[in-house]
Amino acid sequence: MRNHEEKESPEIQASAFTCEICLEPKPSCQKFEHTNNYIVHEFCMSCVTRHIQAKLEENISTINCPELTCDQILDPVDCQAMIPPRLFTQWGDCLCRSVVSGTGKCYCPYTDCSEMVLNECNETVKRCLCPGCKRLFCYACRVPWHAGYWCSESHQARDSNERQFGVLLERMKWTRCPGCGQPVERIAGCRNVICRYANQLKPNTLSFKFV
Repeated sequence: MRNHEEKESPEIQASAFTCEICLEPKPSCQKFEHTNNYIVHEFCMSCVTRHIQAKLEENISTINCPELTCDQILDPVDCQAMIPPRLFTQWGDCLCRSVVSGTGKCYCPYTDCSEMVLNECNETVKRCLCPGCKRLFCYACRVPWHAGYWCSESHQARDSNERQFGVLLERMKWTRCPGCGQPVERIAGCRNVICRYANQLKPNTLSFKFV
């Protein structure tokens, strides 16, 4: 029987290390070693796992090396083999949320959908197709698409005839005069239009650009 007081062999002693976080001696099999080895500090897997978990609970997706004076950033892919699968998934979700938070977004206004829609190009968007339910809505005013009507009119109640007329306006590519609301069709010529109806309501001729 081996004496419990017998010292470990030099080979075993050489393979051990002291974790720089918990300051406890650990066997080499518990050493945190990521794929690219760009962090030279010696940590045990348990301490690094707790470090990553604590940062994710604070909703921090960019996680630095646990060594306070080190400016290296941990890469989730490099660390994947050394951390629990659930933690890797949680880290990926946190990274996705951080990317989305810096992008223009809204949610589909249809209550049976509520899909998140991203404006990845950060451009002015109005008519938008929901990737989830495939229905149209207005990105600007966050309501179902108000065909033929302006955003300022989007919350007004309309009967089925008015809604169908709005769809017709859009399909025929007519434009409504901003002064009197009359639909205008451009057959030929430039895009600058003078509305005869609005001119009767106002002393000055109302002109607008056909879009």
